[in-house]
Parts: sequence; structure tokens; C-alpha cells
Amino acid sequence: MVEVNDKSQPGKIQSPDGFEPQFFSLNETILRDKLLVILYYALDLLDSIAGLVALWSDKDRIFIEKASYGLGPDEINYLHSFLQEAIPNLAENRTISGLLSQLNLQGQAKTMTQKFGAIMTTPLEIDNKMIGLVTVLRSNSAKPFEASDQRLLHSYALLLSNLIHNTLLLYQLAERQHKIDAMQEMSSDGFISIDSKRRIVSFNTAMEKLIGWKKKEVIGRYCFDVLKICDSKGVNLCQTKCPVAEGAEGLCHINGIINSKDGQKVDVTLSYSLARLPAGEIWAVLGILDVSRLRRTKDLRSMLLAAVSHELQTPISIIKAYASILTRPDAHWDEKIFRDKLMAIEEESDRLSDMVNKLLFSSRLEVGEFSLNRLLFDLPKQAQKVVKRFSAKTSIHRIKIDFPADFPPIFADPEKIEDVLINLVENSIKFSPRGGAITIKGEVARNRVLVTVSDEGIGIPLRDHEYIFDLFYRVEDGPARLVKGTGLGLYICKTIIEAHGGRIWVESELGRGTRITFSMPI
Repeated sequence: MVEVNDKSQPGKIQSPDGFEPQFFSLNETILRDKLLVILYYALDLLDSIAGLVALWSDKDRIFIEKASYGLGPDEINYLHSFLQEAIPNLAENRTISGLLSQLNLQGQAKTMTQKFGAIMTTPLEIDNKMIGLVTVLRSNSAKPFEASDQRLLHSYALLLSNLIHNTLLLYQLAERQHKIDAMQEMSSDGFISIDSKRRIVSFNTAMEKLIGWKKKEVIGRYCFDVLKICDSKGVNLCQTKCPVAEGAEGLCHINGIINSKDGQKVDVTLSYSLARLPAGEIWAVLGILDVSRLRRTKDLRSMLLAAVSHELQTPISIIKAYASILTRPDAHWDEKIFRDKLMAIEEESDRLSDMVNKLLFSSRLEVGEFSLNRLLFDLPKQAQKVVKRFSAKTSIHRIKIDFPADFPPIFADPEKIEDVLINLVENSIKFSPRGGAITIKGEVARNRVLVTVSDEGIGIPLRDHEYIFDLFYRVEDGPARLVKGTGLGLYICKTIIEAHGGRIWVESELGRGTRITFSMPI
């Protein structure tokens, strides 16, 4: 029987409070197919020719058809109107027990009873709250429904209600998992979910950057094959201290070293959240924090002082040594040696001056004390000047430009953009110790220009990509740690490009070179 709680207002259809039917908009096809199977068997046993399952929509304040059999679109529309007219009658005739063909109906509802003869409906309920209706119809020539028919339909209604309830629970579970995955995906820390067999189920973007593996490469693989966690002595912690293998529950923390795809070692803290599922299996979520990054940030000041001191001391020492040699009163140098030493002093003085200028400029950038002198200028010509400058300084690199003939003039500060190109080419030379091609390439994309400086050098680890434009940041792992520098060049590039309304980014792979691209409005 359809229950209507508000007896004082029989003319209104009571809203099934506490039910959220929005989930039926998801997985519609799967839900409809399952409802249709149960409805088909109910019609067969009840000797009926048509039927319909309708669910209440809080949003539209009506019952919406979710599965039907033996009904065309027009008949479904008629039946909707029939249900809306019939329910108020049920509020006044609770003893009818849902045998709607016995009610005194008018309008479209009356038309439906004349078309199909016997019509019977019963509610679908979850936790004693109505969520919908299931309706079955017999032809005009069939006998009326009896109480035994309604009991049978009620049994099928329970099956339908359980199916809908389970679908709701599954959706809620999937929705929660989606929210968890979304939060993990937005996190700057690495997150991995693994099942009881230690296979990777989820793997967020931060983990891709941390260890270089792509999500599609690791899903379904064993976590111990991917992470290879060990301690400082090289002991494999995946074999000796894995909380999942030990069946632990709750929270657990391990300090260790994981191996990236490119063979680099990363100091991390692994935080395990372990839960036992009803079936007895352990499910775990691993939060992975890059401790080396935190340690590097903490020691930034001392690292900066050491790097700057070293970078300043080297040219000063060379200048001092050569000047002392040239001024020795007991020595007589020929013109060639004298000229060579003076040229070395000049080069080191230029290097020292360049470094001091970068330090001063970066301090001005930090407080925003710099301005742009924008002019309309030819960027390819500016790039050619940079190529000419550096080609004279290296014999193992092939430096070239690649700009289309119709590359437009841009409105920017020529000196600042030249500084950007100088820093990028200088970086490419430093990080290509074996030489190779260095290219400055220009492209036009709608109302913006893109300029890329590419090399064939040692490359940058993936986990460092998002940090290399930070002030004083230097790559400390792999071959890059042998390259001298203060970590100022790329920071200056980023600040200048962003001041022009553009952006800058890096693409690189260890051993295969680096591409740094910046874009700016024309």
C-alpha cells in the first residue's frame, strides 16, 4: 500500500524525505537493465502485459520513469499523469491496498484504466521511506488483480528496493573514493593506494614527479617492484618491514630511500594508513614525503652562502693569482704570455661582474623594484646577437636559431628579453658538457609567440621540474650536481617573462636534453 503521512492534506503527494535520487543520473544504463530484468519476471508471474518502475525526483517533484516494459512513450506519459492523480486517491482510500482499478478516477487516469483494464501499483521503500513506485498493467480482457497478486508484487518491490539501495551504496562508495582520489591528486605530496596483495591501485601526479614513473606504467604492478624501499645501509625494507605484508592496522611511519625510474635515490618518509576490509583483507594508502626537499629548503641559507662564496671566490682567486704573477719584479714575460694572462683576468672580471649583477638584479626583483622599457623590436635579430656572442666562446656546441620568416615583431623590453635568452643559452652550454646542438626556436600561436631554447645535454630529473625556477634552486642529484652555479639565472628568466604577461616552463628527460619554453603576448 502507498503510505501518505500527511492525512490532513490528501490532495498533495508527500515528498520522500531523506532520499537523494540524484545518483540515478549516474550509471543509468546499468541500473535500468537490472530493474528491467526484475520487472520482466514480475510481469510474467502476474500475467501482465506492461509495467513501469518510477522513482521520485526531489528536484522535479515528480515520479520519473527508470524502466518500463510493454509501454510506448505516449503511454508512459499517460501513466505518469495517472500516478499523479491516483496517489491523492490512495491517501483517502488506504484500505484499497493499491488496486487502483477499483478507484473512482477521472481525466487521463480514467483513460488509462479503460485502455489497460486492471492496474496495480505498490511503493518502493528504503528504510521505511518511499522512493518510488512499481506499476503493472493487465489487458482489458484479463481478470482484475487480487490480494494474492498484490502480495507477489510487494515481494518483487522488495527486490527492486534492495537493488536500488545497493546501487546507492555503491555510488556513495565510488563518490567517496573519487573525492579521496581528487584530494590526493591535488596534494603536493605523493600518494599511493595498494591492495592486500601490494598491487598499486592509485598513483597521484605528485608521485609521478617524485620518482619519474607515469600512472599508466605502475597501476596493477607490485609496489615493491616500483618503490624498492631500502634504508641507509641498503637493506630492502619492502622485504623486512612492510606493514601490509605484516597485516598491520592503523597508522605506521617508515623512513627510507626510494629509487626513481632514472635510478636516482630519494630520502622519504612513508606514512601508511592501513584498514582491514570486512572480507579480512588489508587496504593501505601511502603518503610519501620527500624529506630531501625539506632538508634542502631548511639548509637553503647555508647552501646559498656556500655557493655564492665559492662562485665569487673562484674568479677573485684567478684574478689575484694572475695579477701577482704579472707584477713579479724578478720575472720577464714575453708579449704572448702577458696578453694571455691579461685576457684571463678580463674574462674572470666579466664573470665576476655578471654574477654580482645577477645578485643585485635578483634582489631588485624580490622587492619589485624594476621597470620594463617596452619597445617594438625584432626578436630573431636579438636571438642572433646572443648566438654570435656564445658561438665565439665554445667550440663543442653548435648554436643556431630557427624562426619563421613571418615571425612578428613583439612589444617588450629588448634588453630584458636578451637577458632571458643569454641565461637560457648559458644554462644549455653549462649542462651540455659534451657539446651538441643548442637551438633557439620561435613559433607563433594565435596572439602569442613561443620561444624555445633546447639542448642535447644531461637533462633534469622530473621531480626538479617545478622547482628549477625558484630563487637559488640548484639540482643536487645526478650529473647536474657537478655543474657550478648560484641558482639565479632561471629565477630571473621567470620573473622577467611573467612581468611581460607570459609564462615559462621546462620539458626534460635525464640524458636526453632539456627544452625551456617561454610564451609572451605579441
